[in-house]
Amino acid sequence: MAPREVAQLDPAGKLGGPVAPCRKATVHLRSDPLRLAGPMVVPRHEPETAGSSVQALAALDLGTNNCRLLVARPRGDGFDVLDSFSRIVRLGEGVAASVRLTEQAMARTVAALKICARIMARHKVARKRCVATEACRRAVNGVTFLNRVRRVTGIDFEILPQEQEAELAMLGCLPLVAADAERVLVLMGSAAGAAAEAVEALTAGGERVGLVTVRLYRPYPAEALAAALPATVRRVAVLDRTKEPGATGEPLYQDVVTALAERAAAGGAPMPLVVGGRYGLASKEFTPAMAKAALDSLAADRPRNHFTVGIADDVSHTSLPVDASFSTEDPEGLRAVFYGLGSDGTVGANKTSVTIVGEGTDQFAQGYFVLDSKKSGSVTVSHLRIASRPIRSTYLIGPGQANFVACHQFHFLDRMDVLGRAAPGATFLLNSPWSADQVWDHLPVEVQREIIDKGLD
Repeated sequence: MAPREVAQLDPAGKLGGPVAPCRKATVHLRSDPLRLAGPMVVPRHEPETAGSSVQALAALDLGTNNCRLLVARPRGDGFDVLDSFSRIVRLGEGVAASVRLTEQAMARTVAALKICARIMARHKVARKRCVATEACRRAVNGVTFLNRVRRVTGIDFEILPQEQEAELAMLGCLPLVAADAERVLVLMGSAAGAAAEAVEALTAGGERVGLVTVRLYRPYPAEALAAALPATVRRVAVLDRTKEPGATGEPLYQDVVTALAERAAAGGAPMPLVVGGRYGLASKEFTPAMAKAALDSLAADRPRNHFTVGIADDVSHTSLPVDASFSTEDPEGLRAVFYGLGSDGTVGANKTSVTIVGEGTDQFAQGYFVLDSKKSGSVTVSHLRIASRPIRSTYLIGPGQANFVACHQFHFLDRMDVLGRAAPGATFLLNSPWSADQVWDHLPVEVQREIIDKGLD
């Protein structure tokens, strides 16, 4: 399996190395045919109000791979984001083998934390909580490193015990489990973003559903999981992104069943019906429509157990039907797909566009980039979203969903279905060697038909 390419993006669109203190611009590259996933996201930030009497708060999380800062001001039962910062520092690089933090990893982390210190000073943060997790907890020089951080940046970290980290991770999921929820999804990993979108859309429509995301797998937070599920829950679907031949079920499914059975045995809420399913095998997509399919299956008289979703199982026929028309995309947002050739500048230009939009406007922006591991000379596909609300979509723009499609290589029209992702009425931009009055006659018949049928501009 090819390694997942993960990098930090600077304003010049270059990967790796020191970066400018942009608020947040993290990019994960998908590499075909494995299509490893992750977004580049730049959030919108609320402007500070002059003379505000409410003081700013900050949370800083130093993990094994990332350094994340959020500065916010409380408002009612929520908060306004004032600023944020994220950088991939890979602090835990090599710890598994040597049980020590390397000098290179510590230097990268200190550089990122200096930026965090400046951001908190700029916003005059009144209260902050700065926590370090697995890397510093495991490394023999973890405490020494945090003392160095205190001297250089003035930031004082606490190392969270594993149990507390698991508890805090689970508490972060509670807002997505309503007090009267009856059907609940339990999963872990990047699928949580798509599942959260589905749950929010369904609860807005009056359905009593919820979502629990497991963020720390070992030690398994059994008590926190049981506490996260209200007594009204009748049915639970557990989704695993793995297949365990010979086992009675996948790992997360077995852990959830055990946790809920122990809760019932201890005199707690009765044992709900728990079913397990698989998704995402062979890098299959997982979308809100698939999360909805799993929740819909729980409403059946006899929910299917050990199902698959998003995977066409034509052997054992365990696949759940998916409503392709269900979408949680912002109807007013931009969903653009760009087809390019490796090294033609398409990917770099789109990365820069996402950064400019996120940093220079009041919009949220996200980018996914699908490319071959040998990028130069291969096909690249860029998926961009721009919206007025936060974007958590952990999946590509699907067929018939893009309202803007650009093809930078004319010969792609003969090789692939470029317009398959175009929505009816979308705009199609084509880089053509022919003039505007000649290009139509050179388009493949299938492309001409699709342009007419979809009414593309």
